[in-house]
Amino acid sequence: MTKRYPIVFVLFNLGFLLLMFGLNKAFPLLEISNLIWLIYILFVFSTLGVHYFLKPNNQGNHELYVKKFMVVTTLKLMLYLLVIVFILLFNKSIAKVFIVWFLIHYFCFTAFETAMLYKKNKQKVN
Repeated sequence: MTKRYPIVFVLFNLGFLLLMFGLNKAFPLLEISNLIWLIYILFVFSTLGVHYFLKPNNQGNHELYVKKFMVVTTLKLMLYLLVIVFILLFNKSIAKVFIVWFLIHYFCFTAFETAMLYKKNKQKVN
């Protein structure tokens, strides 16, 4: 799965961008601003970072993998929380739209990341 990951990731991102533009057309209140593109870039880089940080470089050491997974997940969630708090404190005028877009990004990218990690670990066990 690791060799196919870049292709799957690009296809996922193309689908996600179509979803973004579709939601923007269906719900005009969800305007796509520069801040929304920054959210997108944040999620792209955090998803890629998690994938490459959790690459199976230590075969069979499941305990180390679980520790690494917990650390990277905690750090990622703390980063996301900091971004949300920062926007809520300093840019209240767009906070509602920002949170909706952030949650859409979070759910889609988390589902993709979980599916990819599950497939990678399932193949490693078999």
